Amino acid sequence: MITTPNNDIKKLMKFLFIIFVLAISIKIIYVFLGHAIIKAIYDGELIGYLNNIIRGQSKHSLEYYNTIADKLVTEILTISSINVSILACFLFLPPVILSKWSS
Repeated sequence: MITTPNNDIKKLMKFLFIIFVLAISIKIIYVFLGHAIIKAIYDGELIGYLNNIIRGQSKHSLEYYNTIADKLVTEILTISSINVSILACFLFLPPVILSKWSS
């Protein structure tokens, strides 16, 4: 199958849109369920592997782990969004700029 640059750009736009929707979905799921999951892990109510993620309950409170998770999720999603934005700029802008130049 022969693909044109326009077709490739449409596929890439769909891919970037899916990544964007996934990032928003992850944040929404975390807002509603994140602290409950962390509390269950902290209390040892989930499966063995997940219960071993949090150790040192006597040293740190549940709020400490919630704060760490909040920062981690925010940082990961921010860095991912920046990377996707930069990728989009490098992939979409050059063809637009080059198409304006006459050969």
